[in-house]
Amino acid sequence: VNDPASVQSLQKNFARISLVCPQWLTVTENGELESTVDSSVVDWAAGKGVLLMPILANKNFLPAVAHSVLGDKKIQSNLVESVIELSRANHFFGIQFDFENIPEKDRDHYSELIHFASKRFRREHLKLSVAVVPPLAPPPSVSPLAPPPTSGWVTNPLSAGFDYHRLS
Repeated sequence: VNDPASVQSLQKNFARISLVCPQWLTVTENGELESTVDSSVVDWAAGKGVLLMPILANKNFLPAVAHSVLGDKKIQSNLVESVIELSRANHFFGIQFDFENIPEKDRDHYSELIHFASKRFRREHLKLSVAVVPPLAPPPSVSPLAPPPTSGWVTNPLSAGFDYHRLS
């Protein structure tokens, strides 16, 4: 919703939308929460009863950012508290974590972060959502115009950082 055309579309179609997840939040390698929250959208959404659940991503989806944040409990704690404070101030419905390119060695750390955040969010009556990549991917296609394969699916290399069972 950081684009005027997107805001216009939201305002025109809000009656058919149950939840808006704007890409407003990123965390940097040193754990700083960066926000591009648009207060005019927040105010408008509140007036119309539209629920906002911003996305929190590792900056530029860089593996080094994910590794740095996931390897430091103090950064994680500060991040979760900052997100809660921002959520309270803006009356967010919740937050969607969208960390991508998580190194496989940080898989357990990501599950622990989500577990910690979920406990804190529950106390604050905030919802938590976690975006994940699919665990399987189609085999490399001979041609982009080829029909989807019916077999031969392989483990998605981008899924190594997600423990789906623990995240659920």
